[in-house]
Amino acid sequence: MSLLSGLKGLVIQEDEPTVKPSTPQAAPAAAPVGGFPTASLSAYGAAPVSPSAGTVATANSVLDRTAVEAKIEAVIQAQPSFAPYAQFQKVLASLAAVIPDEATRYKAAAASSSLLKADLLAAVDVKGPITGETQNFNNSFIGNATVAIQNLTAEKEAAEKSIADLTAQLQVLTQKRTDLANEIVNKTGEMQKASIDFNSVAQMVQARYADISNKLNQYLGA
Repeated sequence: MSLLSGLKGLVIQEDEPTVKPSTPQAAPAAAPVGGFPTASLSAYGAAPVSPSAGTVATANSVLDRTAVEAKIEAVIQAQPSFAPYAQFQKVLASLAAVIPDEATRYKAAAASSSLLKADLLAAVDVKGPITGETQNFNNSFIGNATVAIQNLTAEKEAAEKSIADLTAQLQVLTQKRTDLANEIVNKTGEMQKASIDFNSVAQMVQARYADISNKLNQYLGA
């Protein structure tokens, strides 16, 4: 008996039923338009979700990365074309304990399951599902974020206009204050000069009539 026949007998004891693609448990997450799990746009300060192996955490994750990964995986594994690889994965798992070498294990799994390489490659060609999920993401999260950014931009521009209007008004009022201060100085100077002139004239008139009074007393006697 050949090694290949022995492995095939070890793995396949009876005819296997059609294997349905496994679906991972969906992680709890909010699901806006398009069903894309995401946190609120305001949650920038939230601690990032720990990513699975092969992913990179950002400083302030907005998306629930674990839920996003689970959703994409679910979409991929729900494709009918994924079924051959799902079956292949089970065979690989069953051989893990008896064939430590990965390359040998892959070859043995392919041979024992009678799966074609072309079918397996087609099963793991995920460009279509990922393109679809990318479109969902762009339509939901990116679309909502874009609208929010546009609204914030409009508010920012309105604030800038208010600042410009208030700045212009402040300049007008500042100039008016300067003009009024100058006018106060001028009026104060005029008032002081007028007071001096009036007192001088009043004293002069008083002195003149005092002189007349003296002359009347002197010339006309008692």
